[in-house]
Amino acid sequence: MKKNVMIAVILLALGLAALGTAKYLIDRDWHKPLNEVYGNFIGLSGMTLEQLDDRASIGVTTVTDDSSLAEFVELLKSTRKTLAYSVNDDSGKKSYLRIDLDCEPGRIFLYADGDAHYMEIPYEGVWRLDSEVATAIYAIYTR
Repeated sequence: MKKNVMIAVILLALGLAALGTAKYLIDRDWHKPLNEVYGNFIGLSGMTLEQLDDRASIGVTTVTDDSSLAEFVELLKSTRKTLAYSVNDDSGKKSYLRIDLDCEPGRIFLYADGDAHYMEIPYEGVWRLDSEVATAIYAIYTR
């Protein structure tokens, strides 16, 4: 009898832990692309993109034209939130593109890690994107 009660308590605890995890994931918008989490970046009127390599600046571009900004927001529709946490002020990578927006979330880092590409918002989260999307964002930077 004691054994059955103990098993029931353990199963109940595991079930509650699973529900708590599911609620956390839903609340954190883990399944939404970056543009949906930030409301399609309403109010975005400009951004500054800076390429850094070994933490040294390679060049800075400021983008204010509506077509490039709209293209940037459109590209973010294909991002996928990961379960990775962002616990730093920067990406922690040697080479990355720093994107400073004039609206929320403010700063985004774009970097490659192996064959995968990611966008990271400090202390908010990490989104994965296809290499074609990363290339298109870099193309905005090089215009």
